[in-house]
Amino acid sequence: MKLVIEARLESEDSHAPSEPIKIAVLDRPDEDLDQLGLTLEEGRELLAAAQSALIFRQAARWLETADYCRCCFTPLQHKDSRSIVIRTVFGKVPLTSPRFWSCGCDRPRGARRHTFSPLSGQLAKRITPELEYLQIKWAAHLPYWN
Repeated sequence: MKLVIEARLESEDSHAPSEPIKIAVLDRPDEDLDQLGLTLEEGRELLAAAQSALIFRQAARWLETADYCRCCFTPLQHKDSRSIVIRTVFGKVPLTSPRFWSCGCDRPRGARRHTFSPLSGQLAKRITPELEYLQIKWAAHLPYWN
């Protein structure tokens, strides 16, 4: 028996069906109940794959609205992309973070252009809120040592 788990990420503003994302494929012998259900490792991998797909899509959708100047609405020139890593409860998720050249309207006259990464700025902590919450809760339960 083969179990295929797929996800489809749909946007509220899009009516076009999205392509399914393969999250996991589990293969079990039909006659063997020794491998009943999911192992803990398989469950973690399944959740990590779902988390990764969701974060990747959320970041991509957010970036679709971040490639223009907020002052004059001019499209920004793309310089390059860097890789950043977001830490989650289920592991690390790598993301591509584009860098843009600054617009002429948002710098003083004669100042040099600079680059910036809107995604890096928005995700400055590089951690999901759930993992940050768990870290704070865990730290609160640690004994205080002098």
